Amino acid sequence: MYSNSLNDYWMWLCQLLKSSGLDPDLAGRVIAESKLVNYRGRMVALLHVSSGTQPYFFKNTLFERSGSETLVVEQNDYFPVFQRFTTAPR
Repeated sequence: MYSNSLNDYWMWLCQLLKSSGLDPDLAGRVIAESKLVNYRGRMVALLHVSSGTQPYFFKNTLFERSGSETLVVEQNDYFPVFQRFTTAPR
């Protein structure tokens, strides 16, 4: 998996994200905005996913966050999701 070096671990994790099937733009933003943090004496990868300018599919499936859940968006519900990215804020 990875060697004992934190840098090697981080590089392994970044490569895993790049090859995960995420849209390359999204994977790049996740990598750029994420970091390793010390939590109670352990290094933890803190992955930050910010909202983008368009919805992204993962393996031909559209997902949506709802509170603490990640839900599959059914095809008949795509329009409201896409509309959020094309409507100017009020």
